[in-house]
Amino acid sequence: MIDPAVLQTISLLRLNLCTPSTLFSAVQTIDHLKMKLSCEESLRADVKEQITLDDAFRGFSCTKLITTISVLQCVEKKMIGLDDEVETILPELKDPEIILPDSTTSFRLERAKNKITVRHLLTHTSGISYDAMHPLLVAWRKSRGEQPLVMSGRTIEAFSLPLLFEPGTSWVYGASLDWAGVLVERLSNMKLATYMEEHVFRPLGLTNTTLHITERPDMQKLLAQMYVRTGEGKLAPIPSPYPEDAQETSGGMGLITTTSDFVKVLTDLLKDSPVLLKADFVTEMFTPQFHQGTSQYEGLIKQEALHKQLTGDDTGCPGVAFGLGGMVIKEDTPNLPAKCLTWNGMPNIGWFVNRESGLGAVYVSQLLPAGDSESAKLLGEFWRRVWVDHLAGR
Repeated sequence: MIDPAVLQTISLLRLNLCTPSTLFSAVQTIDHLKMKLSCEESLRADVKEQITLDDAFRGFSCTKLITTISVLQCVEKKMIGLDDEVETILPELKDPEIILPDSTTSFRLERAKNKITVRHLLTHTSGISYDAMHPLLVAWRKSRGEQPLVMSGRTIEAFSLPLLFEPGTSWVYGASLDWAGVLVERLSNMKLATYMEEHVFRPLGLTNTTLHITERPDMQKLLAQMYVRTGEGKLAPIPSPYPEDAQETSGGMGLITTTSDFVKVLTDLLKDSPVLLKADFVTEMFTPQFHQGTSQYEGLIKQEALHKQLTGDDTGCPGVAFGLGGMVIKEDTPNLPAKCLTWNGMPNIGWFVNRESGLGAVYVSQLLPAGDSESAKLLGEFWRRVWVDHLAGR
């Protein structure tokens, strides 16, 4: 278990920050076979009910890790290659247009010269963003008489967008992994939810994980309440911004799971002989896919806010790269050491895995908006204390 002093620190922070509906857990492998779970069981602000490791939460972009693993399984089976162009499987991405600013019409479109590859999708270097996250894409939607569709649950329609740059020439967060989920569906001739159930969830023994909560009434009873921090700093319950009855499966944001289940995925990435992927492919996930001095790297390091969300550290964005499935920390930060693979989810969720030390952790919250500074402080303290425990041999 985590040192009681750690839990006391987190409890005091939680009380001071008034962050409800928050779960904490850490998973550590011992001889790459066993894991330990620890949880600070916080209270639901609405009903004073304890939340446990088996309560369900909306993972949003934590889904991207599962989708990355699913794509790599297809690559392992030689159904497609990492550097293969995707347009034969995803004709929607054939001959894409790039959107550029224009002084007279607010934007203009140019035909892209480069082709989108599987690796581009897995590393967010395809040029595909989310329509609500960039003013040019908002203007493009408006010119068509449309509102942003990122949270519509209509995957193909929502993410058929102009690119922000030539594929492979920069970095932008967005719907690349949503398209990667469609890729898995078409390669496997299975719905993504069915594929993940057969090839990810069942092999790891994940019993409370789904992409369609309406098909799991038992899990609906376990689903944690979402909250928003208002302008006055207070917290108010809200419905999920993503439709829980979405008919199309999202490989970028559709996951609903429990902490107990999600840590099994992280644990598998720590093993010498993983269940889901061959060890070489797991190693590739932790390998920087581009390096300092490249245009992709320059695009990534502009994301200082994202770096803070992942590490709880606001000293800048040095020493990072992008692997397959998450950001790679290349230099020690105050809260996370080098060689961590890490990513997050919109409701201020975070996870990391460090294969060198055999340690991983997940911080789960259901709090909006994304990038909540108070929650980032709590995440950073949790990461730091997990490492203090680890170094102390606890």
